[in-house]
Amino acid sequence: MENDLLARGGHAPKITLPASVMTLSHSPENAAGIPLRAETESGVRKLYWFADKTFLGACDAREVLSWKPAPGVYQLTALDDHGRSASRSVTLR
Repeated sequence: MENDLLARGGHAPKITLPASVMTLSHSPENAAGIPLRAETESGVRKLYWFADKTFLGACDAREVLSWKPAPGVYQLTALDDHGRSASRSVTLR
């Protein structure tokens, strides 16, 4: 149990992309989707992304995950491989 507490110490990820409010357009540059990125501590290797309760995918902590959502309001969560998470409400128009 003590190791579990130590593993969860430190700082949660900080979501840096996307912004809280984004306007979606059907342009060629958005064809790849919306980039999901978070800053993490140096010991983090994986990030797991969720929109509301839907799993979007996993990526290396230094990589960007592409997300192709429909317009709407989402609770976006980044969960690191140490069990720490950060959430942000995102409105996509």
